[in-house]
Amino acid sequence: MGLAQAEEPARWSLSDRMEQTRCELGECGDIIKTMPQVITEHGLVHGAGDYCRA
Repeated sequence: MGLAQAEEPARWSLSDRMEQTRCELGECGDIIKTMPQVITEHGLVHGAGDYCRA
């Protein structure tokens, strides 16, 4: 895909098109993948029992 290029051993540079390509591949804007990450980052994780009331 040409998103990274080896500059020297163990050193890479990333393409300026990295974010655009990632979005095109469906990683960006995918609510199913984004919501758990955002919930965790904001400390909003709760057990299943917190969401279910009988």
